Amino acid sequence: MTILHRTRLLLGAALLALSAVPATAQLADQIEGDRLQSWRVQTGNHLRLCVYPSSTTIEFDKAVGQAIAERLLLSPRFIDLPEGYGLDGEYAAEDFYVKLVNECDAALTMTIVPNAYPEDFTVTRPIAAFSYILVSDDPAITALTDIPATESLGGGVMTYGDYILGAHIRNLPKERQWRRIPFGTNEQMLGRLLDGTIAAMVIFAPDYQQLLSRHADLADKLHVAPLKVELTSFLNRGAVLLAQNTFLRSEMDAAITDMMSDGTIDRILKDLGMDKYPVRAGGI
Repeated sequence: MTILHRTRLLLGAALLALSAVPATAQLADQIEGDRLQSWRVQTGNHLRLCVYPSSTTIEFDKAVGQAIAERLLLSPRFIDLPEGYGLDGEYAAEDFYVKLVNECDAALTMTIVPNAYPEDFTVTRPIAAFSYILVSDDPAITALTDIPATESLGGGVMTYGDYILGAHIRNLPKERQWRRIPFGTNEQMLGRLLDGTIAAMVIFAPDYQQLLSRHADLADKLHVAPLKVELTSFLNRGAVLLAQNTFLRSEMDAAITDMMSDGTIDRILKDLGMDKYPVRAGGI
């Protein structure tokens, strides 16, 4: 798992989702006024979109941002969000808010979880829903139920995938519970899969796609299966704006709806090879 993934996880404490703003009190009241410089903003004919530069969905984020801007008759300008926060996420929320006030009109593509954002923010309709998947080196494993309880499963520490896996395991009878091993990085988890320490790993599909790009020789050795209905494995991704930007949010919602109707989102997913794994344009 990347540092970015940890940063995004700090948003929804309940779901351990991919974001950087905890659902607590108003952030504006907690930030020193001299950090906020909205009076400097001159947007011109640009739509300023914040993105995480090391995100495994960065190409999708920028392609979607380009398409949204075009429908609003604007030119996109992409601005990097800060990354590299520790596990406690100190200052992540404040920095995210300041970035939206000073430099960005919206942030793409953030995890959209009900009630995850405080009242300082508003969110668009989902653009797409990406899924966690089950990956093993055994072609006989097509679902979690194919894995004996004597085996171990891997997940990324503090990821939503590890959260839902843990919750599912706890709800099983004791004799059917797998041992769950959290890993700090996807590379570590892949290594333990290949040496037999774990029978399978639960990983975010875009992360797996990036991982496989670095290990192309494993494409025929690894096998992907969807997480079945017992796990709610999809995460909606959309845009986050400041709460007062209701007009822009409605315009972006209309653009996203139009992109769903004319197949733009599906085309972007296909062009990037992201449709090889479970994904839903327009979210769930």
